[in-house]
Amino acid sequence: YESHLPAPIRSHKASPLVLALPDHAAVPRAAKERLAQELFEGFRHPSVLIAPRAPCVVAAAGSPEHAVVFHAGHSGAAATAVFRGYPVATVVADASGAALDRCCAERLAAANPGLEGEALAWAARAVKERECYVGFTEEKSSERTDFMLPDGNSSFGLGDERVKVPEAFFNPAAAKTGTVSAQAAVLQAVKSADRELIRHLLKNVLVSGGATKVRGFDYRLGFELGRGLPKGVEANVSDASEGKRKREDVAWYGASLLAKSPNFSKLAVSAEEYEEHGPAVVMRKCF
Repeated sequence: YESHLPAPIRSHKASPLVLALPDHAAVPRAAKERLAQELFEGFRHPSVLIAPRAPCVVAAAGSPEHAVVFHAGHSGAAATAVFRGYPVATVVADASGAALDRCCAERLAAANPGLEGEALAWAARAVKERECYVGFTEEKSSERTDFMLPDGNSSFGLGDERVKVPEAFFNPAAAKTGTVSAQAAVLQAVKSADRELIRHLLKNVLVSGGATKVRGFDYRLGFELGRGLPKGVEANVSDASEGKRKREDVAWYGASLLAKSPNFSKLAVSAEEYEEHGPAVVMRKCF
């Protein structure tokens, strides 16, 4: 705790805490109760809000009444429909930063037999973050270039990997990362919500997470959503961070806004409530 926060534990005892959980992985009840026990009994926080990531992202984007959050980080990706601050449907997508790393490593190794081990792992991540871009549709890059390794002396060839790797978001079956694409996850999450909310939700498709920083991602997601929607229904895709902060940090920024909001006391569990009802109280409050 102290090694990751700039201030010692004692300065946080009087501070409320918002803990944002991943949307792509179901957190068991026992794990949430254990978290509550550690936070109240171990760290002595006066109030705690255990929240899914999506409402935090929505808070960072100005708290629109209706929104769909597509978040893709290193370990997973999911689309969550949010209505008045509460998640109403979540669909997991078969793409993540780690999946793209593996996909990129496989392609680089096949095209460059001498590239292996730690050098291959570094190259895969570096190419994903610096060179990859999303095409308007699935396409090939005929241009090949050399990518330099950190030693400054060795390089390897780079071609289709730049567009083929991020294509896993929109065509995971072809990339062998799964079957649920980013656009399918968003559409399924929207359709799982109340029918009357569909048009309103699609007006605010918010994108967050470090894995979505690939050039062209937002535009391509909007294009793919348009292909799957009825005539006359449009989707508006935007950066949840609004360019003001890193996409990978937007959920944490939103969590800090929730902690300062007037509704925090209604959503969070207080130390007094924990003392009276025990760890199970987190299942009755929060989200």
